[in-house]
Amino acid sequence: METVKQIILIIGGLVGTISLPIGLYQYHRQQKFKRLQNLSFIWRKFIDSQELLELFDLMNSEKIEEFSKQEYSKSKLKYLALLEEVALFVKEFEVDKEYASYLFYWHFYFVFNEKEAFRKAFWNHIDELRDVDASNSHWEISKQFAKGCKKIHQ
Repeated sequence: METVKQIILIIGGLVGTISLPIGLYQYHRQQKFKRLQNLSFIWRKFIDSQELLELFDLMNSEKIEEFSKQEYSKSKLKYLALLEEVALFVKEFEVDKEYASYLFYWHFYFVFNEKEAFRKAFWNHIDELRDVDASNSHWEISKQFAKGCKKIHQ
């Protein structure tokens, strides 16, 4: 009887030892899928918005004089809100940094890493460029993510 109990304990230990890595692997995959779903959700917000797509297209065209007009201020704020959401999700590990950087590199680049003239045009009618560049500005989380994207893509 004592031998049967020992065998049952050994078998239970072996099953537990084998099950633990399998469970951890499954958990890791599930969390990765959740982070991809989060990133996909943010990406859909961007690509489903004609307004944001047109703004991005205008940024990509480098028509600086057109871009600095007051009429784009509302679109720029929506765009910044989307970038802030990406940066916050990355900071809180709700999306993978590498994938977020892959999808949103250029979105951050135009706003935070582009040439001075373009950045000035973007921030025109929104915020002073000197305030954005300050070390403790409201946009610090997005700026840090933009720097990280730049390092990844160099």
